[in-house]
Amino acid sequence: MNINGYPMTPRAIYGIDFSGAIDAGRKTWISLATLTGGVLEIRDCFPGFAIPDGGKKLHDCLPALVKFIATHRNSIFGFDFPFGVPQAILENLGCESWRQFIFSFSNYFDDPHDFKRKCKELAGNREAKRMTDCDSNTPFSPYNLRIFKQTYFGIKGILNPLLQNGRACIIPMQEIIEDKPLLLEICPTSTLVKEKMAARKYKGKTTEHGKNRRDILNRLADRNLVIPRKDLRRMIIADAGGDALDSVIAAYTVGKSLLNPTFPFPPGWEKAYALEGYVYT
Repeated sequence: MNINGYPMTPRAIYGIDFSGAIDAGRKTWISLATLTGGVLEIRDCFPGFAIPDGGKKLHDCLPALVKFIATHRNSIFGFDFPFGVPQAILENLGCESWRQFIFSFSNYFDDPHDFKRKCKELAGNREAKRMTDCDSNTPFSPYNLRIFKQTYFGIKGILNPLLQNGRACIIPMQEIIEDKPLLLEICPTSTLVKEKMAARKYKGKTTEHGKNRRDILNRLADRNLVIPRKDLRRMIIADAGGDALDSVIAAYTVGKSLLNPTFPFPPGWEKAYALEGYVYT
């Protein structure tokens, strides 16, 4: 595969619904997919604790995920946590680049709550959004109450160790390097907004929630997503939390992004993306 001048043959696409909860290995879900001729095939879907050396606790899940990514060369991973913070916060920290921010992350913030508090203070006591959050209609600021742990542990526990050891390329902030895994930020909600499916509430145990999960899969099937295994499709629909489905949406977003002729660069590139990160939809 040749992507925008970059030679690349991804063996697999992984859509990851990431969690920063104490039981992250149970709440993190991973979908494995392949892209052939514009058709995305979901091959498997499983919780984070199912990967080698994984566990249900956060402190087990994070290093296992890092190892999993680093050993899956030429694969592409779509994660649903913010890869950065608003430019105003970076400037107030004295950060001149996204890379510097990731490398120095643990020096800036002591824990998730310190991260949330300091970011809000540095942004003028408000929940600021990045340019890409506004462009792609993400529902929250990176340090919002609902996702601040996700952002904190995603940056500290996933991006930082991979970047420190040069074991992955985080795009579009870094150039693609052959034979290294690629990571890109996605947001299931933003993808559903773009695909005009956002109004369908699918996280819950009611019959209506299950029906909406099934309907979303059906509508994605109309957009060249296939799940050949009936048992896998039933399992994704049965997951009341919607985490399995979110990982499928993440994989779909990665596949869709790869087919964009401008990939890995977004149309209408803005300097802020290189500092704050970019959400692929």
